[in-house]
Amino acid sequence: MPSLIIRYYGTEVNGLLTSITQFISVISFCEFGIGAVIQTSLYKPIAENNIEEISRIYVSGSKFFRVIGLIFIIYISIIAFVFPYLVNSPFENKYTILLIISISISSFAQFYLGVIYKLILNSAQLVYVQMIISSFVIVINTVLSIILIINGYELYYVKIMSSIIFLIQPLFYYMIVNRIYKINRNIKICEEPINQKWNGFYQHIATVILENTDTIVLTLFSTLENVSIYAVYHLVTNGLKLTLMSMTSSVKSLLGNMYATSQLKDLNKVFSSFEWIIHTFSTLIFSIAAILIIPFVQVYTNSITSINYVYPLFGFLMCVSMLIYMIRLPYNYMIQVAGHYKETQKSAIIESLLNIMISIMFVSKF
Repeated sequence: MPSLIIRYYGTEVNGLLTSITQFISVISFCEFGIGAVIQTSLYKPIAENNIEEISRIYVSGSKFFRVIGLIFIIYISIIAFVFPYLVNSPFENKYTILLIISISISSFAQFYLGVIYKLILNSAQLVYVQMIISSFVIVINTVLSIILIINGYELYYVKIMSSIIFLIQPLFYYMIVNRIYKINRNIKICEEPINQKWNGFYQHIATVILENTDTIVLTLFSTLENVSIYAVYHLVTNGLKLTLMSMTSSVKSLLGNMYATSQLKDLNKVFSSFEWIIHTFSTLIFSIAAILIIPFVQVYTNSITSINYVYPLFGFLMCVSMLIYMIRLPYNYMIQVAGHYKETQKSAIIESLLNIMISIMFVSKF
C-alpha cells in the first residue's frame, strides 16, 4: 500500500498520510490502555464462567469507551482545524481536512466499535477468532484499496471505503460473543469491577506518546519527505514487531488464566519458555532485518527518483530499537496480567518524556 501511494500520489502525499495517521493514532490507540486493564479483570470470571461478573465488567467498560469516543470526536475536530496550519504542506487545506476526516472514520470503526467484545474474546483465549476476522477484513480492504488507487480515485475516497469495510469487524465480534456469553447489559453496578482503570489509561497514553513521537516530531520540525522516508523503514520494523506480537498474543491470555487461577508452578514454566522464545526469535529476526532492510528499501522504492530512501545507519538503528522493544515484551505482558499498572506508571511517564525531549533536541541536527 505505501509503495502504491508513493507511486500514484507522490512522496509528499505519503508523508502527509503518515503524519495524519500518527496524529490520529495518539488518541485512537488510547483504548488499549483501558483495554489491557479490562482484559486483566476478565481472566478470573471467564475461567469461572461467572456471567454476572462478566456483565458488570462489560457495562463498566462500555461506559468508559463512550467517554473515550466523545474525546476522540473532539480531538479530531481540533486536529482538522489546526493540522493544515502546523504542517509545511503544498496541499490545499480542503484536501488535508478531507483526508483527516476519512482516516479518523476508519480509525473509529477499527478501534472503538465492538472493542469490548474483542477484549472478551481475547480473555477467553479465543484470540484466533479475532485474528481470523481481522485478517479477512484486512485482505478485503487491501484488495479494494488497490483497485481504487490504480483507477485514479482520490486518497480520501479510498480511506472512506476502508471505513465502511472495517465496520464488518465489530458486527462479527458482537454475534460471536452473544452466542458464547449471555451478557446482561442492564445489570446494576454497586462497586467498580475494573481495578486501576485510570492507571492503565494514563500509563498507556505515555506508551502511545513514546511510540508515536518520531513521526509527530518530524512533521513539526522537519519535512514531509523525511516523514515518508521514516515511514518506509518503520513499515519493515513495525511489521516484524506486529507479526511476532500476533503470534504470541494468545500466550498473554494463557498467562492471565494461570495467574487468575493461581497455577503459579505452571505459570513459571510457561513464562520461562515464552521469555526464551521471544528473546531468541527477536534476536534472530531483527539481526536478519538489519542486514536485509537496505536491499529491501532499494527494491521497494526503485521506481522513485525524486528523493533518496537509502540510509544504512538509520535502517540499522531502527532494527536495534525494535529489538530492544521486543525483548521487554514478556515482562510487559506479566505486568498487564498481574494488573501492576500503578506500580509501573512513573517509569512509563519518564520514558515518554525523555523520548520527546531527546527527539526535539536532535531532530534539527540529525
